[in-house]
Amino acid sequence: MLDWKSKTTLVTNDIKWLARDPLEIVRRYRGYIVDGVGFHTKIHERCLKTQNSGIVVTVKTLSYVSSRDKNPKEEEINYYGALIDMVQLDYSGRYKVVLFK
Repeated sequence: MLDWKSKTTLVTNDIKWLARDPLEIVRRYRGYIVDGVGFHTKIHERCLKTQNSGIVVTVKTLSYVSSRDKNPKEEEINYYGALIDMVQLDYSGRYKVVLFK
């Protein structure tokens, strides 16, 4: 947060915790539930009847028709993939973040 009067940057306690780096030991998952939806890694589900390793990420980007295009349009693009790993970073017990690869 920036204090415009004194022109100094105020650093919150949350930012200080995250700046300490996560612990070196991570927890690895073969399955994880997010908002009631279960996900599995591709290797974990190889013998299962149900498949839930598919991931789609939608991003907004500027799209140009040609190199001379002066009016790009903002469009959504979908990227598809399969979930191959899930790890949990632990910031000294205060914050835990799960990363999907």
